[in-house]
Amino acid sequence: MRLLAVSLFIFGLTMQSLAEPIRPFFGGSFGISTVNNNYMRQTNITGIDLPDHSGSDFQIEIGVTNDTYSGYIGYRSGNSTWDDGEIHHFFYEGYPIGEMDIKSSDLTSEYFVIGTRAQLKLGLPEIIRPVVGVGLSRGYIDRDIVYTPYNWGDAIPNNDVQRSETYESETNYGGLMEFGFALRPKAPVQIFLTYQIHAMLARYTTEQVSPVADQYEVRENAIQLGIIYNFKTLGEE
Repeated sequence: MRLLAVSLFIFGLTMQSLAEPIRPFFGGSFGISTVNNNYMRQTNITGIDLPDHSGSDFQIEIGVTNDTYSGYIGYRSGNSTWDDGEIHHFFYEGYPIGEMDIKSSDLTSEYFVIGTRAQLKLGLPEIIRPVVGVGLSRGYIDRDIVYTPYNWGDAIPNNDVQRSETYESETNYGGLMEFGFALRPKAPVQIFLTYQIHAMLARYTTEQVSPVADQYEVRENAIQLGIIYNFKTLGEE
């Protein structure tokens, strides 16, 4: 909450210093994403990264904007899947201890986001503006996997057994960066196309089988297409 208050205060000062009319806005976007559920780690035990998951996400947001800068709060949700199957090897202090064959993996995420964007003029026609933005996120990313377990010691998967597990993440925090273009075909509507990178650390509370981990480093890359509707300038009749 302190970070939110400070961010909004700084944003308000920026708006005032630029002396540009402020308008509230509402927007939404849809993205095609690739999620990398990265390096698994626990004391003395390591495993290779999980492959990239492919999926989609959407985001809705409200905020205030002037002709150059905007600040917003939003809700973001996504789902991605990987189902090609791959054997993962695990090591204890450098020695192989076994393997498991992951049949499929699904990631589901929900986040609240606070962020800011800048639309740069750079001498371009008014209809198009380069966009850069940053933000902070708070939420969770859960994982469902179907796998064949390994036998300890002989590194041979037990193919007679297939299991499914759901890993519920604790609340985690991340950062968001985006860059792209905003199209301004006709006021009060804007269309934007951006490339987004969303990175976070996820801790899971229900880890029962390998891969066991203290935390996962997760990175989501998305091509995001969205639309924003700008309301009347504050104080305008």
